[in-house]
Amino acid sequence: MEHNKNLKIALRDRKESMNSNGTSCIKRLLPLFNKVTVRNYINKLNIPLPELFYSGEAFEAIDLNLFPKTIAVKPQDDCNSNGVFLMNDDYNLLSGRYVERRHILDLIGRRPILIEELLIDYDPHFLIPRDFKLFTAGGRVWAIQVIDRNSKINGKFRNGFYDRSWKELEKPMKDDIVPMMPAARPPHFRRLIRYAEKISRNINGVFMRLDFYMTPCGPVFGEFTPTPADGWHFTEEASELFCKLMEVFPDSDLADWNENYKAYIARKIRNVCLHSRSRSLSPNKSRYLIIGKAANVL
Repeated sequence: MEHNKNLKIALRDRKESMNSNGTSCIKRLLPLFNKVTVRNYINKLNIPLPELFYSGEAFEAIDLNLFPKTIAVKPQDDCNSNGVFLMNDDYNLLSGRYVERRHILDLIGRRPILIEELLIDYDPHFLIPRDFKLFTAGGRVWAIQVIDRNSKINGKFRNGFYDRSWKELEKPMKDDIVPMMPAARPPHFRRLIRYAEKISRNINGVFMRLDFYMTPCGPVFGEFTPTPADGWHFTEEASELFCKLMEVFPDSDLADWNENYKAYIARKIRNVCLHSRSRSLSPNKSRYLIIGKAANVL
């Protein structure tokens, strides 16, 4: 599908810029894509993080039985929950299987790991805390994806999609998921939006997915995701939205990255919204219509 191809190309180009030997603007954010160094940045913004018990190499001498009953063990250099163990004693909540803790490091391999507290979802029915993934650009949240990893249907997790006011989107943003029943607006939701938009402003508003968890005490930051799913399985509407956000808020804005860029972002986002209002509501005529709709400003 052409729309998905365009998004995949855009995110592929971004990934190549991050990994190149050059001096691309996006490389200025590389420390934020590391699960360890990002903690210093998020702490400076006064945004909560999971408690960190250990960060370093996965040595045989590490006795996981000395850590709390519930922990999250994860590689520092992987994504998509690969190599992640959410442990309640010797039971891995992610796989639904028992595994002795002394075998976990062998399964992960000899690479840097994190051992963190296992967060609790604000709704106790979800033993595995749900992922709240916020797609941001220009200092705004444009869409929210919620993933329930507690069970699969035909190999797929349940997903829900909402706007920044917690209104369910008319169509799912991905085609490889099972839709979940609409959920009530979470407690501390406005704080979640405030945290995400604060981070977005502080990275000059470039397109970024910000991953959070919602605990009984409020949102807790997880990680930055600069290339969501590498562009795979997004719908036409979502792909168009993300491509246009990357066009309106390009990575080149990071050339002048500083923490006082808020006025520029506010002016830019206002211009986009005014552009949307000034044109016909025909998708073929309004270049930024989908952006205006996603931002709930039309």
